[in-house]
Amino acid sequence: IESDAQHRLLKSLNSGTCVQLQNFTNNSLPTEQALLEIFSDEFGWFLALNPEASLKINNRSVPVPEHEVYEKDFQIDGISFKAKIIRWGKKPNSEKSYNYLITSRCRVVKRELSKFNNKVSFYTSAFVTSSWVDKYDPEALEIDPDTENNQKIYVKVMKVIQDFQREIYKDYLRSFVNQEIIKYEEQGYFPSYSGIDQNFAHWRKENTKAVLKEIYIAEPTIFNRLKKKQTKIIIRLLDALLVSSENNALFDVLDNVLDLNDESMKQLADQLQRTTLENIVSTIESLQKREIAVHKLRELIGNRYSEVLETPDLQKIIENNTWLFGPQYTTIGAEEDNFTKTAQRLRNEIKGINDIEAAELFEDVPLEGAQRQVDLFLARKIPTVDSRGNEIYKCVIVEIKRPSISLNKKHLQQLDDYAEIISKDPNFSSDKLRFELILVGRKVSKDDMQIGQRLNSMKDRCEYGLVTDDGKMKCYVKDWFTIFDEFSLSNTYLIQNLQTKLYELSDIETKDMVESLQKEIA
Repeated sequence: IESDAQHRLLKSLNSGTCVQLQNFTNNSLPTEQALLEIFSDEFGWFLALNPEASLKINNRSVPVPEHEVYEKDFQIDGISFKAKIIRWGKKPNSEKSYNYLITSRCRVVKRELSKFNNKVSFYTSAFVTSSWVDKYDPEALEIDPDTENNQKIYVKVMKVIQDFQREIYKDYLRSFVNQEIIKYEEQGYFPSYSGIDQNFAHWRKENTKAVLKEIYIAEPTIFNRLKKKQTKIIIRLLDALLVSSENNALFDVLDNVLDLNDESMKQLADQLQRTTLENIVSTIESLQKREIAVHKLRELIGNRYSEVLETPDLQKIIENNTWLFGPQYTTIGAEEDNFTKTAQRLRNEIKGINDIEAAELFEDVPLEGAQRQVDLFLARKIPTVDSRGNEIYKCVIVEIKRPSISLNKKHLQQLDDYAEIISKDPNFSSDKLRFELILVGRKVSKDDMQIGQRLNSMKDRCEYGLVTDDGKMKCYVKDWFTIFDEFSLSNTYLIQNLQTKLYELSDIETKDMVESLQKEIA
């Protein structure tokens, strides 16, 4: 084509094709965006195989569907082959999973259905290229003297592809199951474990999750076909069975229900046994780390509180050790920016929230030194379920008074004011919100009576530190040393049997102790 006759879009290219469609009168033609999506579904495989190629509609690039590419080079009878397996993020509109033989120019010469159709959310296209494929002519097989040999090679090639797909599927399935279990946890499918030791509860939950994962991997279609309520029932029955005297019956049930051969069943049983042991070890390590953390915090808050003045020091310690406030706060999640900012703004409306009076201070703390300290504040919004299984948000707000201050009726009044301001704010009027406000200080003042009276009035609720509960809003007042003792008492049996060696802290620098506590503890 002469340059003056060449299409303007191709003049700067060494090669290419331009198709121009004009003079349409039908107003029901697809929109440009719809065409891009149709072309993406139809030609996505070609674009994924050839990243250097591009396809445009009205100068807009056709996107490649979400995918991952896996490559493998191998040899069959001395012949080199290259395989590319594309795992699609979602099912192509009109395509099942196929394995293809394609030439070096991307011409399909043969295809067969993959054996991994109907797997859970697993969609692939496998492409095999080779100089052997370039010469492969399925129409000439009957008269080709090498027909039998070619057929044997083809069978071996497909066997390699199937084995490769099996590896990819196993890795994908584990990742998929992990995401499903996270989803189950967020939706409240697991038991609440209320009323039992927090460490035992943690172990039970992790053990149930691990066993659930192995069953899901062994037979994904079981849970994939269940409705929400059925899944919840299965998970909770499984949790109960694993800690009962009949837990060996689980393997009998699985053996009769799952379509597994002897080798696969043994592998599952071994994995479940190993997983249980690993969870026991993990729980012991977690408890020991927490015991050591409490030992260090007793020293810092009890004897070195005047040295730990900077907000970032204590703030990070608290954020990484929220389990101190109780088992329900073991992990209260990442910061939710909008909620935190709103909660902080409402806090600042409380009159005198940051003012300090000399009467509030411990005798050995000067007013000037206390003013250099600041109160700590932690706010999180956590998706969870209530006692009836309804999905709600739990809004946890922790107000930690600077270590030099003793808690008294003034701080109790501030807590009440904060609760009242929140209850009147339209941002927090949703029936799906529940609030827990926790006021924490080094000690309650020995001259204060109101905090003690409020605590006594709520004793029948059996919730340590509870001072107010109106159904939607709970308020707590806690001091650090009771928090430490509560941890020790709730874990007395395990701690006594572990006999962790708590080393002397007097020679350890405060800075080093703070840094160790700022690291996340399981």
